[in-house]
Amino acid sequence: MKTFSRFLLVSALLVSALLAACASSPAARGSSSAEPATCRDLQASAAAEVSRVVSSHTACQTDSDCIEVAVGAACFDHCSRAMNATGKDELEAARQRMNDTSCLEFGKRGCKSFSPPCMALPHPRCRAGSCA
Repeated sequence: MKTFSRFLLVSALLVSALLAACASSPAARGSSSAEPATCRDLQASAAAEVSRVVSSHTACQTDSDCIEVAVGAACFDHCSRAMNATGKDELEAARQRMNDTSCLEFGKRGCKSFSPPCMALPHPRCRAGSCA
């Protein structure tokens, strides 16, 4: 488990560095100075919304409550996480909202996203009342 945690930390740092490089390029800032959001802002907004939904649905009572879900949308990809199956529809709705708004603008600007290297999760389980 310690190796897996290190892998996730290194992956997160790598993705952060790549996002910073993307956001700092002139093309990433958009074609108009009237548009304050950068590629990184758009991506972070989408990631925060999708991650919020996953995080708000982690409570469980049994292992069967938990499922593995992809945490991503058209403009970002985070590694899969475990969540309660009852939140799956809300997750899909959030993903679609982000694809229709932040990620749509991200694509229009020619922004590029990078997928982190992810390890497969073990089967999701309910541990101490939370999907893991």
